[in-house]
Amino acid sequence: MGFDVNDMEAYLKDAIDKGYLTDRIMKKTPRIAIWHSCNNYRNKTGTQWWRENYLKHIELLICTELRMTGSAQSADYVLSAATDYERWDGRETTTNLNFTLFGQAVKPMFDRRTDWQIYQGLAKVIQEKAKARGIKSILYGKRTIDLDSIYDEYVQNGELDTDEKALKWHHMKSTVLGGEKGYEKFVKEGYVQAKGDGKYGPYLDDAPSRSLRWQAIDKMPGPMKKQKTNTGRFQFYVDHEYHIKLDQMTPKPQYTDKWRGGPQSPRRPDGTPYQLVMNYPHTKWGIHSSYRENQWLMRLQRGDVYLYLNPKLMAEKGIKDMDMVRVYNHVGEWFARAKEWAGLPPYVVHTEHGWDHQLSKNWSHYNNLNCEFLNPLEMAGGKKGHIVYTGNHTGNRVYYETGVDIEKVAG
Repeated sequence: MGFDVNDMEAYLKDAIDKGYLTDRIMKKTPRIAIWHSCNNYRNKTGTQWWRENYLKHIELLICTELRMTGSAQSADYVLSAATDYERWDGRETTTNLNFTLFGQAVKPMFDRRTDWQIYQGLAKVIQEKAKARGIKSILYGKRTIDLDSIYDEYVQNGELDTDEKALKWHHMKSTVLGGEKGYEKFVKEGYVQAKGDGKYGPYLDDAPSRSLRWQAIDKMPGPMKKQKTNTGRFQFYVDHEYHIKLDQMTPKPQYTDKWRGGPQSPRRPDGTPYQLVMNYPHTKWGIHSSYRENQWLMRLQRGDVYLYLNPKLMAEKGIKDMDMVRVYNHVGEWFARAKEWAGLPPYVVHTEHGWDHQLSKNWSHYNNLNCEFLNPLEMAGGKKGHIVYTGNHTGNRVYYETGVDIEKVAG
C-alpha cells in the first residue's frame, strides 16, 4: 500500500500536531455510553477485539433498541423503542420528492416508547437531579450544556411535549413542505411533496429529485455552505499533502489480479496470503441487521446464515450445498451454511451483510475476521472542503481486503 504501521503512526502524530483531529479525539475515556439506533457489534470490524477492549472501560451501557440485538445483550439497560408503525413521525430521503408520514398505525406495545418520549424522559430526570444537586452547566468541548434546564429546552417549555407537536414543529420550520396547508395534506394523505430548493438541488414537479443537480445538470457551482468544497463542485483532483504523498490525488482502479488471495489484511503470521478473499455487500433480506431474523423475511432465503461459494471450490474442499462451513483466519472465525453460486469467482467467499451474532454458531460473526488498517487519508484536515473525514463514513473499504480460508465442519 505504500506505507506501514510506522508510517501510520507518523501520519497520526502529524495530524494531531497540525490540529486536523482536534474535534475528533476524546479528551477523556467515557464511563457511560448510550447506543441509540446502532447495532455496534454488527458493524464493527474485528468485532470480538473491539467488544473486549471497549466494554472494559464502560461502567454503564444503555441501549435503545427495537429488538434484542447482539449489542443489546451486553447492555445494563435496554430502553425498548417503538417501531416505525408505533410512532408519530415522518421520513424523507434525498432522492424522493415526498415527505412521508408514519402515522402511528398502532399504539406502542409492551410499554415501548418512541424515541422522542425516551429522550424526553431522560432529559426530565437529568434536569431534576441537576437541580437537586445544584449543578447548572457543564462544558462539553466548545459547547455549554445547561443541565438545570435541559428538559425545558428539549420540550421548548411544553411546546414540544408530544411526538405530534414535535413533528408539526419540524414540518413548519421547513421551507419546502408548504407550511400549515402542507401539514394538513401530510396528515390527511400520508405524504406531502417538497417544493423549492433542497440541500442538493431544486425539487421540481416534472423531474425526479437528483443529488448534485445544480452541478451535474445545470452546470452551476453549488453554494460553499452547502457543497463544502473549494470549487463549489465535486472535486476529482484533491491536492491535500497526504493525498499527494500517497499518490491518491485522483481515484484509481484497485481491482487487479495481484489482489487475489487477500494481499491486504490479514495475512498469515508468516507473511503468506490466505487462499481466499471475503466480500459482504448489502443484504436483500433486511435493512442492515434490523428484522433480519423475522420469520417472513427468512422465508425469502435459506432461513439460516449462509455464504456463497463457487462449485469448483466446494468440490475441492469436500463441501456440499447447506453444509456448515467454518470461515477463518488467525484473527477470528465465522460459521455459515454453504450456498452454491456458479457465477462467483473461485477465490471469493461471498455473503450479504447484516447477520446478527445470535444467528450464527458460537455467536460468531463475519466481522470477527476483519482487521482493517487506519487510512491516513481519513486524518486529512485543514480547509480542504469535502475531503475532511467527519466520522460518519469511512474510506477504508477495500474490495479484496480480508484474507480467509474455509473448511467443512459438523453442525
